Order: sequence, then C-alpha cells, then structure tokens
Amino acid sequence: MKVSERLSHGADVVCVDPRYPYYGVTGVIVGVEKSSFMVEFSTARGVHRALEEKQLASLQYVRDLHLHGWIGRVVVHSSRKATNFEIPLGDPARHLILTGPNGSGKTSILEAILEALREPHRPRPVETRWGGEGPRVSLVATEEEWAVLGALRAGVLLRVYIGAYRNQQVLEMLPVEGPRAIPWATLNAENSVSHWFLQYLVNRRSEQALLREGGEEKAADRIADWFAGLMLELGQLFSEQSLLLKMNPRTFQYRFVYGDGREVSFQQLPSGFASIVAIWAEILLREEAWKDANSGEEGPPGGVVLIDELETHLHLKLQEQILPFLTRMFPKYQFIVATHSPLVIASVSDAVVFDLGTMKRSLSAEYQGIRYGTLMSTHFQLPDDVDARTRGELVELDHLLAQVSRTAAEDTRLDALATHLSQLSPLLNLEIWRRRDLLRGRASL
Repeated sequence: MKVSERLSHGADVVCVDPRYPYYGVTGVIVGVEKSSFMVEFSTARGVHRALEEKQLASLQYVRDLHLHGWIGRVVVHSSRKATNFEIPLGDPARHLILTGPNGSGKTSILEAILEALREPHRPRPVETRWGGEGPRVSLVATEEEWAVLGALRAGVLLRVYIGAYRNQQVLEMLPVEGPRAIPWATLNAENSVSHWFLQYLVNRRSEQALLREGGEEKAADRIADWFAGLMLELGQLFSEQSLLLKMNPRTFQYRFVYGDGREVSFQQLPSGFASIVAIWAEILLREEAWKDANSGEEGPPGGVVLIDELETHLHLKLQEQILPFLTRMFPKYQFIVATHSPLVIASVSDAVVFDLGTMKRSLSAEYQGIRYGTLMSTHFQLPDDVDARTRGELVELDHLLAQVSRTAAEDTRLDALATHLSQLSPLLNLEIWRRRDLLRGRASL
C-alpha cells in the first residue's frame, strides 16, 4: 500500500515530508489540481497548494498500519560513550529495551527519542537534568515510517513518556465525590494524568448502571467484562486470584478486597503494586484522552510508550511480570524502556535489547532459558553471580590453592575457608571440591 493511498477531495491527511514546515500537522484536502493537492491545515489559515502526493498520507492509511506503524530504527548521533550508532528494531519492528551501567546514557537517550518524536526532522541535543548537553537522536525511516513519525507528532498515534522520577509509592488520586466529566481537552500531554484514575473508574461504573437502566445490556456487559478482565490481570500480579475491586455507592471510594477479607484503598497499596497500577493507568487515560479528541474513534491505531527504569519499586517477581503485562494490555503500542533488571530483558520474546555499556545489540529471545545469575554476570558484567564477600573469599581460596608450598598458618586458613564456603550452599560445596580436585590433578602431573 502506498503512503498516499486514498487521497481525494475531503480526505483527512497528515504531512509526512520532514522538509516541509507543516510536517506532522493534520489537515483536509479541499481541492485537487493536476499532481498537487490543496490542503487546509488545522493550525494555519488559508489553503496551501504546493503539496504533492508523496508529501501526504491519508489518516486512514496511518490507522491501517497497526503494528507495522512502530519505529523501525533509532539513530544516535552523539551520546556520552559513542557517536553515530544505529539501533535497528527489525522488520516488522520490535520493542526496545535499553540497558547499561549508571551514567551510560539510558535516560538521556529516552528523552532524546521523545524529543525526536516531537520534532522528528530536526535532531538536536536536549538539555540534561545536570545542565549539560544531552545526546542527539533521530528516527531515520522509510517512506512508510515517515508517515508513522508524522502521525506521532500530529497526535494521530499515541505518544506516552513515563520518567524514572515518578513518585508512585503512594498513588496520588484526586478526591472523588461522584460521577463528573474529566476535562480531557485541558490535560497537558506532557504531564501525568494517572491521578484521574479513580474518577475514571467511578464514571465507568456509573455509565454501566445507566446503560442497564436504559436497557442497553450489551453495552453494559462490555463494561462489566472490562472490569472482570482488569481484576483477572491484577489478581495474577498480586498473586491473589480472588481479588475484588469494590466501590462504595455512597462515598464513591474504591477498595481492593483480598481473599482473607482485608480491604485496602489505592493509596494503601504497596509501592510495587502502586507503581504498576500507576503506569497502567497513565497509558489507559492517555488512550481515553485520545478518544475524546478524536470523536467516533475506538482508540489510537498504535503508538509509542517510553518508560525509564521500568523496574522501579518492583519485587523480583513483579519485574518479571511487568513488561508482559503491559504488552498484553496494550498490544498496539511499541514499548521503549530502560532497565537494570535481567528479569525484564528476558520477560518478552519480541524485543531488541541494546546495551549502552558494551554497544551490543541482541534479541530478548536469546536470553530466555538462561539462568538469571548467568545473565547478571554475562549481560550486566557482574564479576560473578555470588555476593562480593563470598567472591573475595573464593579469590583468597584460589590464591592459597595455587601456592606450591604453604605454611602451617596458610594450611589452617585454607581448611577454614574451604569448610566455611562449603557450608554456605550445596553449589559452593561442589565448587570447592572441584577446585581441590583440579589442584590435585595438576600436582600429580
């Protein structure tokens, strides 16, 4: 399918030419003249006549792209450690997981990608939190992908950024006194909207009740199914299959009800669960704001979600579950995340993993089936998969074993170390015997 397919009088379009000042701006075709189209843009007065077929894409085409509308390549022109490197995301494109040690530039590159989504044709440095100049990133694309990037900039596709400095230990929710309209049009696209989540839930329950009262059973059932699906997913994350979400019809307050009868509000959720709910709510409410701005549309056809330090506040088990949960709940969106967790990089099979420390690109599927301890020492460059103290004692043991002749004190220390390490775990016990047998074998040669 061509980018320009379905261009005709009255068609909704987006400018996809990065050299044109209206790149990423939506408009409507008001006339056709030979090989050019007269387009009236929503942000400008008058009609612009100098647009050719290759400079435009119909919004219907963009909506039809679905998963193929994801970003295909990220090009970093400069960063802290390297310049002019490319991160190909495949064809069709995959999710992207950025890893690397502290200071390698994960956050800066995420912020630069966000800036490139705002101004895809003008890669420029973004100012970092510490006041210096950050990396420059551009999203180099094929003709089809330019339509995607232009649509992201225009808001035809969803764009969400969730930074690492989010405070989600306690979910900050606005007070709810009953059903009321959420002012979607006034919400700033760059600020968090998850504090409207309780109001959103109250509105959904009220809508369900009104639909049933009006005899619209199928529509009411769809909302009921949505709540049931939500509780099924959260029940799995909370390891509480009987988890319920109950609303007090008089106070409009929501509480989680556990199988043992305990009840907690959103504000009382443990920080890990609160973090997951807040991320999920942020993306969900961005979707709802998009629907409000695009009347009659069921939802954005796709988009990009950027999340820094995805594992923040999460127990190891939740680190393993968070990315599969998000990609399952929002299958149309491409996730670009930064993480320090081996559990995150091995949790999905359809992502590119790029390590900014080693500049190595790999696929997440390559890490599945590998022990997490091995990942920590191979991908995350830990010297070993044991704690630092034990690692030091093993080094001392090897040093003593390697000596041709030892003093009585050294023999005593060697026996004490071997006994101590052998008692720590069955695996270390086997390792100590293996090292001793290896030494005996060398001594007999």
